[in-house]
Amino acid sequence: MSLSAETIRLKVRNKIFIPLTFRSRGKKLRCKSFTIISNNCWAGTVYESYGLKKQSPTVGMFIMPDDYIKLARNFEHYMKQTPKIIPLEMSKWKSELEHKDNWGTYPVARLDDIELHLLHYHDEEMFMEKWKRRVERIDKKRIIFKFNDQNGCREKHIKEFMSLPIKNKLCFVSKKELKISDDVLLIKQPERYKDGIKASREPFGRTKYIDMTSYLNSLEENTDE
Repeated sequence: MSLSAETIRLKVRNKIFIPLTFRSRGKKLRCKSFTIISNNCWAGTVYESYGLKKQSPTVGMFIMPDDYIKLARNFEHYMKQTPKIIPLEMSKWKSELEHKDNWGTYPVARLDDIELHLLHYHDEEMFMEKWKRRVERIDKKRIIFKFNDQNGCREKHIKEFMSLPIKNKLCFVSKKELKISDDVLLIKQPERYKDGIKASREPFGRTKYIDMTSYLNSLEENTDE
């Protein structure tokens, strides 16, 4: 089976571009400690792009929009919970996700009343070990919440996220109608992609959309000691 354009882009980015550039990018980063709580795998990409340890328990997974909003709204509560692997048949998002090619290829964990779809995990023990370790690494002074328009995200989700009383928020969308304010970044991608921004299109490092290095460095400068 031939690889999709998205798969090829991700492989080039992850296997070639980031390994070749992370050292030079990392030299420009003053803020070496921060936690990104992302609704998809973007957090892992950012840490890898600077050659940093992952300080986020949400690396390697995706979270459906309704659940992500709950997580962001009551973050401390959810970080005190212990995730539990559940049978796929018990997933509340089964009907929304079972048509996708990757359904059934990864485990699903329940964290209180929300679900974590462990896209890049195949071993329950490894997931639990990494979850616990990365929860302990959370930098409470520098937490960034990142949301996007994947997995059935609608305008109401963007509005809810942008209205949350959170200091550091990033939101990437690929649909013009979802750019509800200047703080929501509209990322261009081919029109054939109708189901939200593709992972390979989300910006990291320095791009025309955002300079993540400057953004992260500003966290260090603006943190109250």
